[in-house]
Amino acid sequence: MVDGKFPAHFGEVIELEEENYFFRMSDHQKWLMDYINQHPDWIRPPNRRNEVLGTLQRPLDDLCISRPRARLSWGIPLPFDADYVTYVWFDALVNYISIPGYGSGRFNEFWPADFHLIAKDILTPHAIYWPTMLHALGVEMPRCILAHGWWLFKQEKMSKSLGNAVNPLDLISRFGADALRYFICRELQMANDTDFSEERFLQRFNADLANDLGNLINRSLSMIHRYRKGVVPSGLPDKDIHHAAVETIRQYQAKMRQVEYGPALEAVWKLISKANRYIDETAPWKLAKDESAKSRLDTVLKTLVETVNTLAVLVAPVMPETAAKIHTQLNITNPSPLNPFNAVPDGHAIGLPAPLFPRHDPP
Repeated sequence: MVDGKFPAHFGEVIELEEENYFFRMSDHQKWLMDYINQHPDWIRPPNRRNEVLGTLQRPLDDLCISRPRARLSWGIPLPFDADYVTYVWFDALVNYISIPGYGSGRFNEFWPADFHLIAKDILTPHAIYWPTMLHALGVEMPRCILAHGWWLFKQEKMSKSLGNAVNPLDLISRFGADALRYFICRELQMANDTDFSEERFLQRFNADLANDLGNLINRSLSMIHRYRKGVVPSGLPDKDIHHAAVETIRQYQAKMRQVEYGPALEAVWKLISKANRYIDETAPWKLAKDESAKSRLDTVLKTLVETVNTLAVLVAPVMPETAAKIHTQLNITNPSPLNPFNAVPDGHAIGLPAPLFPRHDPP
């Protein structure tokens, strides 16, 4: 608005007065403030919770939930007054419980939701309107409202009008869906906006996927073929790597339960780095030349194959196609997610290694 007037493309602006129905959101304001303070992790991340609490410091207006049907004919009629239709930010929110069967016996199978995932720009309807509506109905709250930031392109919000939107299908056609999912999950910052650039994407692809994960899988399985004819040797894995894998699994599970994908994958990549250093430090190619080091080489190869299987299980939620390829190379058809570090039996014949992520040079 400039000088009290809207731009011409909005058309003529006319002031109207009309009668409507209101939801007394103010009756639930104190309850909502108390609920948020008593459940500090209910709205995450903390900066979004603080934003909602800041809004609740001011008196809440009652929420207009209708529009006259004479003015807005396409809306859903109010069930108690056919002359009015429902305001979209009232009707749309009800879908969250109507679709899983509110009022039917199956509702409790699906509600409450563990996480209600939203974008930061619709925080008020989901963290103020919606909870007060549920409270008025006597319906349990979702267990967590998780508000994420935006994806930016060169520090600007992506939009069609700016012409800076990134077509994910173009990236998928060049790099595969797994690589894009990995980048999104690894880079996403819940508390802040995240900037996308193809240069950053390519850096992650080559460094994390091609160099770190891809090389580790290929080196490990190739050495089992080279030194043990593709058969997993007997023995116990090195305790140091075993303990690191167990701790990685613990951290990964904890972070994934909290929808903290980036930190979860960071823990996995620390294990990948440790396994790559393990190869350099143990130098299996040197052990293979020393007959007296046969048992030590078996231990190293057993450690690596168990690590590879563990990594396949851990990356599966983010990179399912890659995990399936790794298990194919391991010749494992029914991978166990429960104890992935002790899942490859002695004497197991693995499949043939193949490159997972060929490097892409910058254009």
